[in-house]
Amino acid sequence: MSVDFLSFTVREVDTEDDLAKVCTLRAECYGRRAPALREPMAAPDLIDASPWTTIFLCEDKASGAAIGTMRVVDNARGAKLEIEAFLEVPQRMAHGTRGEMTRLVVAPGSDPLVKAALWKAGYLRCVQSRVQWLIIGARKPG
Repeated sequence: MSVDFLSFTVREVDTEDDLAKVCTLRAECYGRRAPALREPMAAPDLIDASPWTTIFLCEDKASGAAIGTMRVVDNARGAKLEIEAFLEVPQRMAHGTRGEMTRLVVAPGSDPLVKAALWKAGYLRCVQSRVQWLIIGARKPG
């Protein structure tokens, strides 16, 4: 039997230093394609600080560098999701617990499994929070 190990770790952000790493990575990655977003992404926003938000951070094991991040939010406490400002929630979903995963960024040249690991962490967080519906939006090109 073969066992492979990932070249990075995935964990929840739990300190101000972690959040600063996340914001630096967001600013770099978003700013590369949309320079106008570099400055706004360099600081945490109100959603980052909300109690129904979980932010994940991937760090390279060899260098300790931040190489990926994603934010997960749910409406379990009655708040609207950010994406709901842009769409109408179908009636069958309107009374259920909904979640969204946003601010997904992966540093160029990172292990290809970083994105999958972040999605899995987000999914497991939603399962733990009893989220019934994930609302997913994507922009093109991604």
